Amino acid sequence: MEYNFNDIKITDQFPGGNIIVDKVEGNNVYLRQDLRDTKPWWHYWNFKITISRPQKLFFHFQDDVIGYFGPAINEGDGWHYNKNSFISHKSFVYDFVYAGVYQFAFSLPYQVEDFERFFNTIAPYAQKHFAVKTKRGRDQFYISAGNTQSDKAILFTCRHHACESVAEFVLEGLLEHLLTAPNPIKQDCAIYCVPFVDLDGVEDGDQGKDRAPHDHNRDYIDEPIYPTVRFIQDFVRSKNLFYGIDLHCPAKYHGIHDYMSLVQNEAPYDAAQELFSQYLENQVKKDKCSIQYSQKDNIVHGIGWNIGAPRTFSRFCCESGARLAFSFEIPFFGRREQPYMPQELREFGKSFAKALIGFYLDTNK
Repeated sequence: MEYNFNDIKITDQFPGGNIIVDKVEGNNVYLRQDLRDTKPWWHYWNFKITISRPQKLFFHFQDDVIGYFGPAINEGDGWHYNKNSFISHKSFVYDFVYAGVYQFAFSLPYQVEDFERFFNTIAPYAQKHFAVKTKRGRDQFYISAGNTQSDKAILFTCRHHACESVAEFVLEGLLEHLLTAPNPIKQDCAIYCVPFVDLDGVEDGDQGKDRAPHDHNRDYIDEPIYPTVRFIQDFVRSKNLFYGIDLHCPAKYHGIHDYMSLVQNEAPYDAAQELFSQYLENQVKKDKCSIQYSQKDNIVHGIGWNIGAPRTFSRFCCESGARLAFSFEIPFFGRREQPYMPQELREFGKSFAKALIGFYLDTNK
């Protein structure tokens, strides 16, 4: 919706937009995230505000939905965080020095237009394909690269949950290295990627997580309700799937949600997952990544929420015969003095690709 209050206008009418404004009193704005068809509670929000005169505003949410560093801020020249804006996990302040349009979000957004810019950089090495029409009528797409004549297939997916935007930056780095650098995976394997599994949710600004009656990552059932999941299932069944890797972001922050972590399945699938974890930890150390990863932070099967109740993408890939399949959680912010930012997330993605190449070389001799 679009909300007008004297000299300010707030809207979510743009790709990825999500906000409900309850009221404005003086320089205090009271707002909340739009849950839409998410069954319980989730944290995603993203809005634009037009200011007609300089002023300081205080933004108050009903829930704890503001990260350690305050909101992600775009003043028209790119995204950043300003920790001085943070008041609490429910409130932030911003001093609008100039009239104009500003954008605020829970974390760094990533829309289809962002991927299109990235795809232009890898276009000499990849092709884009139409997959299926989504429930809301969009053209779902995927990309292919590498040795597409090979009977060895690797499938990367992202955004099974629409709001998990930060994972896309890791995907960029991963794809860039695999597709542009000489390596045996590109030579030997067909590489596929579905960068937006919940394409409708991404563009419409949905939470995506726990969507009723179930979300995309819980749709790997005999009769999927989402056309994209049905396409992925048929696609996997038609291939000799070597690896199936699904990138996610966890819950908002605190505890395990602040650490890079591989979500493990039960035996026998966990053996390959643990081995890849060793390769990734060693590669991240070798590359001296500013974003760290340690195998001890993996989410082990049978502990906490990881009880493997519904069949997810990674479980479907494991059951379909993949030699390696897993979900990987990429925190929205991390746990350190500075938030994770796009370029270092891309660098982590490159290390991820190198680890996968090492794993491939050593396990396919």
